[in-house]
This record gives sequence, C-alpha cells and structure tokens, in this order.
Amino acid sequence: ARKEKKKNRDTAVSILRGISIRMPLLIYGADIKNEERELTIDNFADLVDNQSWEEFMPNGVTKATFKKFKKYYEPDVFRAAGKRIRALARATDNLTIEERIERITAIFSKFKNPDKETVLTPWRVVNMHMGDCLGGYVFYDDKFENNISEPRFVTQGKVTKDAFDVNTNILEINSKSGLYPLFMAYSVYRNAIKIAYPEKEYNELTVTEQHKIWDKVVANNVYVLCKTPMAKSITKRTLVGFRDVTVNTRYFEDLVHQITDRP
Repeated sequence: ARKEKKKNRDTAVSILRGISIRMPLLIYGADIKNEERELTIDNFADLVDNQSWEEFMPNGVTKATFKKFKKYYEPDVFRAAGKRIRALARATDNLTIEERIERITAIFSKFKNPDKETVLTPWRVVNMHMGDCLGGYVFYDDKFENNISEPRFVTQGKVTKDAFDVNTNILEINSKSGLYPLFMAYSVYRNAIKIAYPEKEYNELTVTEQHKIWDKVVANNVYVLCKTPMAKSITKRTLVGFRDVTVNTRYFEDLVHQITDRP
C-alpha cells in the first residue's frame, strides 16, 4: 500500500511539474483584456483554446486533468507570478529595439523547455542557425557564448543581401515562440533604417523613430503561420509586445495537412 501511495504521489508531482513549467509561456502569450479578472488559476484553462492546450501541455494532460490538479496551486501566487511575467514583457514596449530584444529573449531563457513534444528553439541557437545560414545581425559574440548589447553584422555574401533587402518577404511556417521571425525582422529593420534616415547615425535615433520603422517591417516584410491560436498570440507578443500594431500572423487549423495534402 505504501509503495502504491508513493507511486501515485510521484505521478502527481510529475504531472504538476509538467503543467507548471508550461504555464509561464502561455500566460506570456494569453490574449486577455482584463488581467485582474481573467488571470486566475480557475480561469487558466479557459485562456488556452483546446488545440493550443494539446500542443503546449504534456501528452495526456487534458483540461479535465488540470481541473483536478488546480487545487494544489495557491491562487494569489499564481496571479502574482502571471502578472509579473506580463509586466516584464509589457515594460519592453517603450525600449529601443535592441533593449527590447535583449529583454524579451531573456524572458524566454527563463521559460523551461518542456520536452521533445514542444521544443522551443533557444535564442542562442536561432542566432547560430540564422547567422551561419543567412547572416544578418547576430546578438552573440564570435563563439556564441555571451549576449552582446550591440549586435554584430555577419555576412554570407549575396544570400545576406537578398534575404534582408527592404523589399524581401519572409515566411515562417510554424512559429511557436516568434524568435526566428524576431531575428529576421531585426536584420531587415536595420537596412530599412538606413534608407529611412540616411542622414542620421543609428544611435541618434529616438525610440519613436525606431519603432516606426520596426512596425513597418513587421507589417510589410514578415509573415508567420502558426499551428494554434496560442502560438499566434505568443509570436505577436514577441514581435510587438502589447502594442496595437499590424502583425501578419495567421493561424491555420490542421496546418500540416493544409501544406502537405492540399493541391
């Protein structure tokens, strides 16, 4: 009986852990208007549509499972932690583009990578992958060990010139975190800035001037497909925060089927 009890307890702890490490990302992305009213442990499952729940939560942990386990969460702690995550993200809305990227990617580095089901590519790997493949502005040093506050430009010749041209159209076909589109948008943005403000040094630009061009790039150059509504919300949050600006994120039901089977 004691063995059975311990087994049940271990299973419960494992499920709780699996749910808990996924919560911060979903709270970060949640599309809610009234945090006081909507950001509660009782409301948490309702903030996530069924398809997103299936994608982001551990295998077998349904909303019904969660309802059984939510009594183990302290409501005030959940609300405070949730508000803190969103406040950290919201505080980046008025920063320079580089500071904002630094802060947003730091927030992502605190989100635990759940498991093989929902792999979120770390920002460092995004930089290594895109820097080696397409070039552009890289936010890490030569050895990809440390973040750098002034991104360095890496060129792969013609491919870099073409990929980040101001008339380029970039399509990300399955975004979960928005970090790949974030990397791509930044390099296009730096080229767009040179054209928009040819007479100014980059570090002379105001936050307003930077955001004006950033928003233009996100609206005109970057297109994102997502498998679930929550992935769409998370990607939008990563690209433009809580600001009300145009982002080309589209959610397609059964995206894989649509891509592979439709004529």
